Amino acid sequence: MISQDVNRQLIQEIFDLYLRVESEMLQQVSNSVKTNIWQELKSDELTKLRIELQKTVKKTNIISENKIFGSIVKAYLLGFNSANMDLGLASVKLKDINIPSSLINLILELKNSIIASNQTILRRSLDVYREVIAEVSQTVLVGTDTRLEIAQNALNKFANNGITSFVDKSGRRWEMASYIEMATRTATGRASIQGHIDRQIEQKRDLVIVSDHRGECELCRPFEGKILSLTGATIGYMTLNDARAQGLFHPNCRHTITGYVQGLTKIEKSESDPNIYKTEKRQREIERQIRKWKRRLDTSITAKETNLSKSKIKEWQQLQRDLLENTDLRRKYNRESINVAR
Repeated sequence: MISQDVNRQLIQEIFDLYLRVESEMLQQVSNSVKTNIWQELKSDELTKLRIELQKTVKKTNIISENKIFGSIVKAYLLGFNSANMDLGLASVKLKDINIPSSLINLILELKNSIIASNQTILRRSLDVYREVIAEVSQTVLVGTDTRLEIAQNALNKFANNGITSFVDKSGRRWEMASYIEMATRTATGRASIQGHIDRQIEQKRDLVIVSDHRGECELCRPFEGKILSLTGATIGYMTLNDARAQGLFHPNCRHTITGYVQGLTKIEKSESDPNIYKTEKRQREIERQIRKWKRRLDTSITAKETNLSKSKIKEWQQLQRDLLENTDLRRKYNRESINVAR
């Protein structure tokens, strides 16, 4: 069976990396606004900020590539060896297997997605700086406090959503860190499952069983504990491709597969608890709110905004404690932070 922990550490590291990057870029924009709030938008100041932001993006590209792309190959190998374990075969090393072209395509797909996201956040950061300075520069006759408030309101629009890097089909704007986390989890999950599939097909084993999770989503619930055919050769079983078409292994999915042998593999009784899924969704929502108000605090340039942000952070943190008090879910402090330690 493919372990759910295979890429958990990597995914957390990527999420933390992009939280740090977002915080750094927000600070760069905010500091530049504070410096130039009393003057018109100047091309040399914009160029200076662009250079600073480009350095951050370049550094992020290098780190994310080193962390992510090797991990996809590793995930494939772990899936391959997971199948070996199911089949009673010895584990192999990377040099002993042929990397399929589909895996190379998956690596390139994730690489292009991350590069595109990094360029989007660069453009968005510069756009926000232009918007803030433009709004403030139109108020040359107002007093100091009013000018600060105008700049603060403009910065708040930025801090409320973070640096969004993707808008999905439903119109949802993804935070940069959340989107990269989702893309990484999806890609490494697909690689692990593909490794498992390839090894089983090599060994002429057609059937697999889908893993079971207590906090599954509605898309995956019908498939938990379900036996699937990899090739369609075994009559009477839905194919894995058909299950995928109906929602299994969707983006961000945590489900995996195990080899199934008729008459030998024991099927565990499915333990479904929709409340866990609902609680986890609420937990993620509260984490986003905590991060939002921490971004607001980081970009505050007025005493009023500083005090409001601190109050809201405490309020949402208390809601998180109340939510998790009577559950077995752990509080994930790194997901509530915007300046995660390196």
